[in-house]
Amino acid sequence: RVKELQPWEPQSFLDLAMAIFWKSTSSGSGVASGADASMLAKSISTVQKLIAHVLTHRWADRFLEIEWAALVLLHFVADFVKETNRKLGCKEEDIPEWPSSELASCFQQKETDPLRCSKFDLALMVWLGWDTDHTDVDLHVIEPTKNEVFYSNRNSTVGGHLSRDFTQGYGPEVYLLKDWKENSRAQAGKYDVHAKYYASHQDSVLTGTTSALLWTMEKNREKGGYEMGFETVRLDTHKEKTKIKTLQL
Repeated sequence: RVKELQPWEPQSFLDLAMAIFWKSTSSGSGVASGADASMLAKSISTVQKLIAHVLTHRWADRFLEIEWAALVLLHFVADFVKETNRKLGCKEEDIPEWPSSELASCFQQKETDPLRCSKFDLALMVWLGWDTDHTDVDLHVIEPTKNEVFYSNRNSTVGGHLSRDFTQGYGPEVYLLKDWKENSRAQAGKYDVHAKYYASHQDSVLTGTTSALLWTMEKNREKGGYEMGFETVRLDTHKEKTKIKTLQL
């Protein structure tokens, strides 16, 4: 319904893609919900098409670099499909990992898809979105080293990276932690996740609160696969950080 009401906002497509993707997994555990590969393939195809729509259309300047977040989500879905195909004994053509046909317009003159990264391997992802337009909410992640990653300190010595700072509504802001297999001890420990309601640019003071949605993905280094979770929080105090969750690697 939101996609139909707000088709000019890319977050409408990304939010719907995330909702369908979450529903198509069993409690967010990264394992397919049942062995019905055809049903899963249909859901994943819908998710991929929604994300591809964001990547192949032009958006308002205030949503600049929303494509980065869309690509992150698309790569994560691809990794999920690859692992699910392995567990279910499916062939890649049964549940395709990548929507090549939907993205064909992006690489018409090239032999390979320039959008796909061959070494997308995350230890941790934190995705923060919110529901109020013209509002600035910031994602802060305090790493085990006590280094705080946020809009003015976007990269860290342990492989952390934060996406662009969206100041005009909805987000998302995304924190990624690349999996350093050769030095995983440097990344081990607690990651404290905070949301800061920095500012509202709404004309009315009646819209002084916003609901934030946090989606997290943690790699299970012992059992393989990923553990996913959703959290929601109500933000109503400007310039104040609210702790949402602590993640353990």
